[in-house]
Amino acid sequence: MIPYLPVDTYEILWNGLDPLLKSKDDPNMQRRAYRCLAKVAEIESGKDFLVRRLDQVTSILKRTDAHPTAQKVSIQSTPSS
Repeated sequence: MIPYLPVDTYEILWNGLDPLLKSKDDPNMQRRAYRCLAKVAEIESGKDFLVRRLDQVTSILKRTDAHPTAQKVSIQSTPSS
């Protein structure tokens, strides 16, 4: 539905997504907020909106660069024969 939103509602959408993007309490909601942000970025008017908020978007991305749900992979060496 995001591609069909009027441009004047982007601010309202941002106000709803901003706390979810910063949240570490609910990784599923944070992931959905990032998907919404990606959809906004696919629209020309959405790109313009995000460029005007580039400092805020960059700040959020820097803060949430470590994903708590990411699975850590450990490399174990096997003994040589």
